[in-house]
Amino acid sequence: MHELYPNAIKRIAEYSKNLKFFYLVREPFSRIESHWMELVNSDIYVRYDFNKAIRDNQNILVHSGNYLRQLEQWYKYFPKEAIKVVFFEDLISNPKQVYADCFKHIGVDSSRWNFEDIIHENRAADKRIPRNILNNKVGKLSMRFINKLFSEKQASRFKRQLFFRKVSERPRWDSESRLWVKSQLDKVIATFLEKQEKPLDFWKSTKPDRL
Repeated sequence: MHELYPNAIKRIAEYSKNLKFFYLVREPFSRIESHWMELVNSDIYVRYDFNKAIRDNQNILVHSGNYLRQLEQWYKYFPKEAIKVVFFEDLISNPKQVYADCFKHIGVDSSRWNFEDIIHENRAADKRIPRNILNNKVGKLSMRFINKLFSEKQASRFKRQLFFRKVSERPRWDSESRLWVKSQLDKVIATFLEKQEKPLDFWKSTKPDRL
């Protein structure tokens, strides 16, 4: 998230330029949904209303998905061959090959490792997201009342019990938010996929019939 941490890459380069990296990318709309769920589940500030969060927290949720621009910042300090781009979809569909390629990137013999017991952690179903009540005045007033009565730790626990629910479905987009994100990312994502030698319809969000 170069927009939020503009000096991070420079600081890493000052530490050492003899480094190798993995840059994991995902279909942009799914990534925004997952990122928002992760943030609210961890109680890291972001708007509880998903579609409002897209606009109000766009540096975190949207611009971080401009993979082309994010990588260009890294290429100012590190050679392209130092950064291996890994596609989440490839990792899911062919994990053994992706792991082998990643091991090769850092010069490790992958034959020494067992890829049979690959575990999918950080599942969305294990997260909790805010109920709609937190988006209205009643919910906000209730939270203020709880924060005054209890310690920070107790208030956080009550908030999760009363106002959060387990994930049962992905966040719902309104048409305006989806169109706006497409306007921000479609062209750069198409260029990014081309540079990574992926078909332009690799991600459903870049297909003409997405809308």
